[in-house]
Amino acid sequence: MKKSWVKSLCLILLIVIVGLAFLSACNEETESQERKLKILDKNYSSLEELTLAAPFDFNVIDNYMIREFSTDNHKAIDFFSYGGVEAIPFLAMQDSYVMKVEVKKMEQNGSENWAVSVIVGLNSKYGMIMVFETFSPDDEIGAKQTNNIFVKEGDYIKKGDIIGNLIVGDSDSSHVHFNIFDFSNNKWSHVKPEPFFTKEAIEQISSRLESTLKK
Repeated sequence: MKKSWVKSLCLILLIVIVGLAFLSACNEETESQERKLKILDKNYSSLEELTLAAPFDFNVIDNYMIREFSTDNHKAIDFFSYGGVEAIPFLAMQDSYVMKVEVKKMEQNGSENWAVSVIVGLNSKYGMIMVFETFSPDDEIGAKQTNNIFVKEGDYIKKGDIIGNLIVGDSDSSHVHFNIFDFSNNKWSHVKPEPFFTKEAIEQISSRLESTLKK
């Protein structure tokens, strides 16, 4: 009976130690990310001065399209392909730090489709998410999309560096979902991205509106 009690106590202690070690590692990772984001703060006299370039490779500008700008219900811009291309590149819109890259499946229209989410910090207040959504359940497409993401967690990237190529596949729904979030005060609040783009960038993005391209 005593041996059983001792074993149970040892098991409980082991679980507690492992749990504390895990929490400590998570806290260290969070603190490390916060330190790295503060390095980017040096680029700004005020964090509100954040500006973004368009994510386009202008050598293939004709391959991009958007259907609409953000709305109150969809605080994001979706970038689609145009002209039947199989892949289109997306570039960093500002100097940033890669916080997370996640390969996942998303439920869309009754199908489990492959996507890759890239989360980057722009400074200690703002970050952005780019989700490369293939709208395809095909494992080959999923693998190809994964291999066409060229950044990894922990990277510092410069404005204009390539983040990845969107693999279009067989669906005209394939797109990169882009939005800005404010993570000050430990909250991740989505905000409309348009105010952060430079005037030139807004003009460049506006030129790729589907309604404009079909005129």
